[in-house]
Amino acid sequence: MRINNKPENNNLKKLEQDFNQTFATGHGKRVLAHIMRECGFIEPSVTINNQSAEINLNATLYNEARRNVYLSIRKFIRTDIIRDVESPLNSED
Repeated sequence: MRINNKPENNNLKKLEQDFNQTFATGHGKRVLAHIMRECGFIEPSVTINNQSAEINLNATLYNEARRNVYLSIRKFIRTDIIRDVESPLNSED
C-alpha cells in the first residue's frame, strides 16, 4: 500500500514502531499469540454444514472477519516476532 499523504505515512510508521516495541517482549509475544488463537488465524475459515455438506456462508464470513483482525495487526510486525509467535514449537499460553 503506497501512501502519499506524509502525515498519515508518519502515523503509520509510528504505529508500526509501537506494535513492534509492544510485541517484541515476552509479554507482548504471549498476548499476540493469544490474539492469533482467538482470531482463528491457524484454523480453517470455511465452515461446512454437517447435515447438508454445504458451505455455511455466514459462519465462513464471520471466521474470515475474525482472522482479518489478526492479519491487520500482523502486517505491522517484524518477521522475527511473527516467526517466534507463529512457530509450531511455541506452546506458551
